[in-house]
Amino acid sequence: MKYAGTKGCVGMCIAFFLVIMFFWIQPGWGLDLEEAHEAYKSGNWEQAAELYKPLAEQGDDQAQNNLGELYSRGAGVKRDYKKAMELFYLSAEQGNAYAQTNLGLHYSQGLGVRQNFARAHKWFEKGARQDNFLAQNALGLFYLHGRNMEKDYVLAYKWFYLSAQKGFGQAIENKRWTAARLTKEELDRAERLAREFEH
Repeated sequence: MKYAGTKGCVGMCIAFFLVIMFFWIQPGWGLDLEEAHEAYKSGNWEQAAELYKPLAEQGDDQAQNNLGELYSRGAGVKRDYKKAMELFYLSAEQGNAYAQTNLGLHYSQGLGVRQNFARAHKWFEKGARQDNFLAQNALGLFYLHGRNMEKDYVLAYKWFYLSAQKGFGQAIENKRWTAARLTKEELDRAERLAREFEH
C-alpha cells in the first residue's frame, strides 16, 4: 500500500476499504441484524446476505449498507455494482456515514459508475463530517492531490490528523508526510482547525 509520500504515488492513493457496520443494533429487528452481522464476521456470506435482504427492504440503513458491501465484493451474492450503489444511496440518504463513505469510494474508483471526483468529494465530506476515519483520510488525499479542488496542505493535514487520531495507519503516515511540507505557522493553523472540528 502506498502512502502520500511514497515514490510513484501519482494522483489518488486511496486504499479501497468497504465499510461494514457491526455494532449498532436497531430496536425492533435487532436480533436478526445481530445474526446477520455474526454470519458476516464468520465468513458465511450467503447467510449474511439472506439475513440482510429483508432488513434492507424494511429500510434499515445498516442492512442496506452491509448488503451493498456484499454486492460490491461479490460475497455471497453475484457481484453487482449497480445494486450496491442503490443500497448505498438508500443508506446514505438516511445519514449513514459508512454508506456515504462507500459512495465516495465507488465514485473515486469508478466502480460501477463513471469516475467522478466531484461526487466522491461530496460523499467523502459528508462521511468525514460525521467523523468516519476512512472518509477523513480520503478527504485529506483530495486536498493533498487537488482532486476537484485547489491543493491545500493545511486542510489535507487537518483531515489526516482527525483520521490518525482514531489509529488509522495510512492516515498516520499521510499526516507525517504532509507535516514535513508545512511551515510552523501552517502546521499550527492545521492543528487548530482539527481541534475546532473535534469540539
